[in-house]
Amino acid sequence: MLLLMPACAVGGGEVGALPPEPSGATARVTASPAATTPAAPSAAPATEVDRTDVLAVYGAWWTSLQSAYAQGDPEAAELAEYAVDPILSRQRASIRALRTQGIVQRTRFTLRPRLRYQTERNAEVEDCVRGPANTYYDAVTGRPRAPRGYRNDVPTEDRLLTTLQKRGDQWYVVAATGRGAVQC
Repeated sequence: MLLLMPACAVGGGEVGALPPEPSGATARVTASPAATTPAAPSAAPATEVDRTDVLAVYGAWWTSLQSAYAQGDPEAAELAEYAVDPILSRQRASIRALRTQGIVQRTRFTLRPRLRYQTERNAEVEDCVRGPANTYYDAVTGRPRAPRGYRNDVPTEDRLLTTLQKRGDQWYVVAATGRGAVQC
């Protein structure tokens, strides 16, 4: 993953904390613009995630990302529930980079995941991750404000190939790569 907000880069390359590099297109999470301080996406009712189901873990990972970015909390416990290094460290670094600029990202990504393959220990999910415009906000004022080098005024769609590995009897996200070959 690349280094800033939860968005994905289109094209080849590893995706940081789900924001793309400033030079690439970015997929951002969906948030409705608010006149004043926007509310963070509400957490879904606590439901048990089937950790043996690749797509369930993948979806829970995105939910945890959206929450951590909205709070600007790189140490959010739920991140480590569904991801491990190297992607976990990259996500946390991305959230820290935004927080250093005084920015949070409040949105909900639209996902269309498809299990590309699964073996006993490895799986890949391909997805076209869509995000609306205006997802970055000043953490203090709540006004829309893009991070340096990023746009905040356009919706995004990113093709993402995500790798999961089984550790014990549970799946974890380990990497994500922007891939133009994923069909949207």
